[in-house]
Amino acid sequence: MIGRNNSSFVATVLAGSMFAWVAGAATADALEGKVLGSGQPIANSTVTLWAAGEGAPQQLGQVRTGADGSFTINSTGGASAATHYLIAKGGQPQANAQGGDNPAIVLMTVVGGNLPATVTINEMTTVALVWTHAQFLDGSGIKGPALSLRIAAGNVPNFVDLQTGGWGTTILAIGPAGDVWVMNNWQDIDSCFGEPNEALSTRCGGQGVTVLHGMAKPVRAPQIGPARQP
Repeated sequence: MIGRNNSSFVATVLAGSMFAWVAGAATADALEGKVLGSGQPIANSTVTLWAAGEGAPQQLGQVRTGADGSFTINSTGGASAATHYLIAKGGQPQANAQGGDNPAIVLMTVVGGNLPATVTINEMTTVALVWTHAQFLDGSGIKGPALSLRIAAGNVPNFVDLQTGGWGTTILAIGPAGDVWVMNNWQDIDSCFGEPNEALSTRCGGQGVTVLHGMAKPVRAPQIGPARQP
């Protein structure tokens, strides 16, 4: 009798532990984020998480943003080595609250092989994705060789901070005409020795500074100086 009770107790404990482990595993890939337009929340936007590879993209989850533009999306699976990206479509931007839902909104971001804890989707992340993944875009989807996608995703943080949606690590300045001056991390001296990260270096190549002409919105009309009487 005592033996049977002990066995039942052990089985119950093991079952409870297994349930807790499964529950923890199910929430391990939860990704929190926000969708912004003009720096303000976009409510009721449909956010979809995708895994990219050589074939058709695989949908891993989908949610809608709250009134504050926030969302929490749980991944249903996907290879850990896959490149993950998110697309936010539609929604009501707080920057134009009287305009109602805008189905023309399409914002994107790519987060690479491992999901971060938080992410922001806005105009900057969209430009960074398009700039680095131009050759892999198929409509609003992404597909290509795994190594190429990892290299492209590794370059995104150079342009934009994935968590805040602000400028990335290599942005130096924005010129009056909207030219973006960036520091080329590919010329990092550490990439010349040992085994450099393929996603972050071109083995000592490239220029020290790169200018992306007209990438940003012009700050003001370009001019040499104030108008003067001849």
